[in-house]
Amino acid sequence: MVFPAIMVALGSIVFFGSFWLGTICLSIWIIRILLTKNRRIIVLSLFIMMLFTVASWYFVCTLQQQKQVNRSINTVIRIQADEVKINGDTLSGIATVAATNQKMIFLYRLPNEGAQIHFRQIKVPQKLTVQGEVAAIERPTNFNQFDLRQYYRCQKISNQLMIKSVTSIKSVKQMTLVDRIHWYRAKFNQYCQQLPKHLKVYALGLISGYRDDSFYQLTPGVSKLGLLHLFSISGMHVYYFLGILDWCLGWLPTKIKIFIELIWLLLYFIFAGATAGLLRAIIAASLGLLARLNDRQLSGLDCWSLCLILNLMIFPASLFLMACQLSYGLSFGLVLLNKIPAWRRTLGLNFISLPIILYHFYEWHFLSLLANLLLLPIFSIIVFPLVILGVLIYPVTKKLGNLINLVLQIFNDLINLLGNLPGMITFGKPGMLSCMIMFGLVLFLYITKKRLGRRLMISGLIFIYSFSYFQIHLPREGEIAMFDVGQGDSFLIREPYNHSVTLIDTGGKVQFGRPQNWQQRQRKYQADRIAINYLKSQGIKTIDYLCISHQDADHCGDLPAYLKSMNIKMVVVGDGVQINPNFQRRLTNISNTIIQPVTDAHEIKQLPLQIYHPFKVGSGKNEDSLVLGGKFGGLNWLFTGDLDRNSECQVIKKYPNLQADILKIGHHGSKTASALEFIESLKPSYALISAGRNNHYGHPNPEIMQILSTKNIKNFNTQTMGMVRFKYTDERITIVKTKIGGLKGTKHELFRI
Repeated sequence: MVFPAIMVALGSIVFFGSFWLGTICLSIWIIRILLTKNRRIIVLSLFIMMLFTVASWYFVCTLQQQKQVNRSINTVIRIQADEVKINGDTLSGIATVAATNQKMIFLYRLPNEGAQIHFRQIKVPQKLTVQGEVAAIERPTNFNQFDLRQYYRCQKISNQLMIKSVTSIKSVKQMTLVDRIHWYRAKFNQYCQQLPKHLKVYALGLISGYRDDSFYQLTPGVSKLGLLHLFSISGMHVYYFLGILDWCLGWLPTKIKIFIELIWLLLYFIFAGATAGLLRAIIAASLGLLARLNDRQLSGLDCWSLCLILNLMIFPASLFLMACQLSYGLSFGLVLLNKIPAWRRTLGLNFISLPIILYHFYEWHFLSLLANLLLLPIFSIIVFPLVILGVLIYPVTKKLGNLINLVLQIFNDLINLLGNLPGMITFGKPGMLSCMIMFGLVLFLYITKKRLGRRLMISGLIFIYSFSYFQIHLPREGEIAMFDVGQGDSFLIREPYNHSVTLIDTGGKVQFGRPQNWQQRQRKYQADRIAINYLKSQGIKTIDYLCISHQDADHCGDLPAYLKSMNIKMVVVGDGVQINPNFQRRLTNISNTIIQPVTDAHEIKQLPLQIYHPFKVGSGKNEDSLVLGGKFGGLNWLFTGDLDRNSECQVIKKYPNLQADILKIGHHGSKTASALEFIESLKPSYALISAGRNNHYGHPNPEIMQILSTKNIKNFNTQTMGMVRFKYTDERITIVKTKIGGLKGTKHELFRI
């Protein structure tokens, strides 16, 4: 079955991933199948591929039927208690539209504390009569940003509902079997909230498959060491519970016992969240039970192949979910390496998962190998049983429950300690083809038995990893990028071969008013999923200069995220900002970071920008903004922060010869900036505008856009283009911009000498 399974996987790449890469690989594999000259394999492979094509066509048609233009609706939706999350005054999750049975994600701003308390306490499904706006889930507007649209699309969800008002809330009285399973899961999740914090987090993650933000705050070492697979319910967890159930039912006849276990697998699949990674484990366990029921032997490879085929028939695009890739990659590794010693098997599984981890996370900790070798046995032999025991006995004896929590805390502290040790390698994001080659070479390394073949595979792995690493870390072209951070500014300047990396502003959210206690949301920095994520994908861990134009939150609000996640050599601010209380509150983790206040009289030798403003000590207001300029790719660039018109005129008065081929429009296009005389003096050919979509300020102002149009200045606007990247050499500049409707992006040459 492995031939049709791989054929279907390559077909998934053709339909839902890289068309040309998938087509080439699929064509090669078809030739390989034909060369077997085995009629059974050829016919079976073609037949299964035809079924997969039909399933993919139906999948696409289903999504097309859900496709919506922005529209207002008044409708009834149904939500399950275990599928919603509350973060301060926001309620979000997955809802089902009662009239069409269509699933969509939703977001609702809770009107009062009473509504928050109600939704925290619900256990049974709720019917809500709502009025809101339906729209397609947006694609990411920054390169290498997490693709929420693709994530939900793989689960056959393509729309989002922004709820404006709720006119009625009713509990569902007649529950289906599925509703009751969700009810039990909601009760279990609420029961876990009373457990000690480590026991709670482990119980939710390992039994019901629920991970909230507290999981990632409590266990940062899990992500750093690549141990997330231990906490994602998969084959290990399913077979553990199945073994307990099998022991409990040992007194029953075999056929009845297997029948009960099959039903339990289906129910547990729903209870544990019905994720793509879990589906593989459930199908594999079910196939094993069915084989026992019919007194047949099913090989590990055939079982893996059938799981992959069935999974892709149900969710044709799920192969592009990281959880699914890791699940099938590691399970294939277990089949391949089942006869070698445990330490070599763990080593092999790490090398198999490494391309997947690098493609999605861009980083790898050198101690991951050691962590897996040391912690995996502890996890399966000690931690897992203790979590189950703790959940069962805590209501009876809290002392023993607290003792178990202490053991889990020690285990968790060990993971975090290892994760904080030196050894994190920011590799960057390899290309899809490179990752496929890495994965294939590792498989061939363990398949081949010839010493020469193994040496060739090892040499190939060393070459492809080295080539990818140096290609990412030593780019021949420089880059200037305007991130789409909404209503804010953030720009990257990276010189060729990463000679220096400079960031101008961090972006950040402006908070209006003072929220009450119940409205307080858990703080999340968007830089973590936008700019920092992009920098790591480019192999960048160190920022030489982080220039903060002024102290407003939309320019430096995400500074703490950079100080925590990146190595910042120097933070450059206008003189006076360094003593501003608002700015000082953002200075965390700065033990190795220099805070450098400047005016235009200062010159920082290695900084690839000249400082034109401020002229004197200020407090960090708009009129104190840094003005930075430099020459890249043969063109002059100027970045002005939120500088006001009066200060703009002072700059050109002091620097009458200042020119800017490309100008960052001040204050997001507000009419308080971009004075006509300033524009006429600089004579820009292009303008950069960073502003949020549908922002309530009305940026960019029509007056400013009219000035740009009158002066024939072409503008690049994050509102319509998303993130824009300029790749440059000494001879030319090429622009790469995202499309709001797609991530593929477009390229064209902006300038050539």
